[in-house]
Order: sequence, then C-alpha cells, then structure tokens
Amino acid sequence: MDTPEDNPESIEQPTQPVTIRELLEEVPPYSLQFVSDLFSDRLNRKFGLPQNIRIHCDHENCTGVRRHTKEDYSNTFHNRNHSYVFVVYKCEDCTQSSHRFALAGVVQSKRADAGMKVFQDPLFGHPIPKRLFQVIGEENREFFLQARRAIGRGLGPAHATCDEVTDEARRSLARLSGVE
Repeated sequence: MDTPEDNPESIEQPTQPVTIRELLEEVPPYSLQFVSDLFSDRLNRKFGLPQNIRIHCDHENCTGVRRHTKEDYSNTFHNRNHSYVFVVYKCEDCTQSSHRFALAGVVQSKRADAGMKVFQDPLFGHPIPKRLFQVIGEENREFFLQARRAIGRGLGPAHATCDEVTDEARRSLARLSGVE
C-alpha cells in the first residue's frame, strides 16, 4: 500500500505551492509541501537552493531574524524517485551561527514538485526564553522539549503532554506565591 510520502501525486495539492525559500524559512520539518521552484534542474533533480534566507539567529549578538547566506551544500543524491540534499546557511551578522537543513524532494509529472525538510538544526520554531525553563522547572524540562519537538513534527497528542507540563508549572507557581 502506498503512503502519501511514497506517492506525493496522490496528495491533494494546496491552492498555492510554497517556494523553496518559504519551505526553509517557514515550514516545520516533516510537512510535505508542493514547492514551485524545488528543482533548478528537474531532469537531473538538482535542488534550486536560494543563496540567502531570513531565519532566526540565536547568537548573543543577534537574537532575532537575520539574513543567512548559503555556505555549503552536498551533492544531490537519489534513492528511487526521491532526491536528497544537505545545506548549511551562515548568519551574515554574527558570522558565527549556522543552520543546517536536509531536504527531500520528488519530481512531479503533473503538479508542482513535492518536497519537505527532513532535518533542521537548530530546531524549527520560535526560540524558548530562558525564563520559561525557570517557570517549568528542571524536572519538566525534557518532557517540555520532547513535546515541543513532537508538535513541530505535527504530532497532535504532544499538545496534551505540553499542556500537562504547563499546568504543573502553573500549580507550582501558585503554591510558591501562596495562591491556590
């Protein structure tokens, strides 16, 4: 039985495909998307990686959305009808921080090509403020991070775990402040 990942043409196409820049900047890992400019050379399945993207830099001199330039990338490699590439983008402001991505793509015959991020480091999403870990408590830190990673992958039940950790932190704060 084919899964949507094995046969991306069986997935209903969204009204507007994303660009490869949007895939890198805005889409969480493991979210299969139709990408209008995924391959610059469709015949050889060469990815059309943008030279620059705008993503969050967590370096102490930046701490915000900054321009990152493509620093390095691997040769595209193929497995059946899937193509893969690794790419590194470096922050232009601090020149210290870099983001690493792994992308997968499939050339489509009748639609925009299908692609997804299969890896991103640092993790996708808004940075977690250090003060939040003080509120959550060290004993709940790993549960919270696991739930956040699962939410980023689109796994619904993780919301319950994240809510439990947040509720426990709320009860702890109430006990500490004397308000229960």
